[in-house]
Amino acid sequence: MRRRKMILVPVDSSAASRAVLPYAEAFARALGQGLLLFTAVSGARQEPAPSQPDGDHEAERRALAYLADLGASSEHRGIEIASRAVRGDAARTILTAAEDDDIGMLAMATHGRGAVGRWILGSVADKVMRMSSKPTLLIRPPEVPPRDATVSLRRLLVPLDGSALAETALQAATEPPRRHEPRSR
Repeated sequence: MRRRKMILVPVDSSAASRAVLPYAEAFARALGQGLLLFTAVSGARQEPAPSQPDGDHEAERRALAYLADLGASSEHRGIEIASRAVRGDAARTILTAAEDDDIGMLAMATHGRGAVGRWILGSVADKVMRMSSKPTLLIRPPEVPPRDATVSLRRLLVPLDGSALAETALQAATEPPRRHEPRSR
């Protein structure tokens, strides 16, 4: 049996990054997909200490606990949730995770920096949008919606530039809504 496609949802600990969750849930419901909550853990992996034969994985454990907490309300609404925490550069780890065949699209929030801020500090969302071959939904949160907000999709603007790559977004945007039952664990 083929696994259900997942929407990759990169988040960090900021309220701005979590603002994408209601939108990702709306797409998951409309497309019959699950959500893969994803975070990049910064810092180099430490060498195993004699008392810790598996090494120090505390940062990953904290990140996965955070993602599980974020995903709990989505699971209660019948959306399949998976979580992944990976050490490394945020943009690079997101792009690598997006290459998985089980990923149908990405949904992420920008942090709302202007052009000068992106130029000086860089932008993970900008890099991912430019370099990913998957349809990518970017939300620029003017304000952070309540954690349990529900979004319904009525219209979707899909900008096209005439390229075959841009047209790949049309498939995700025009797939008919599917009814699905949540998968049991």
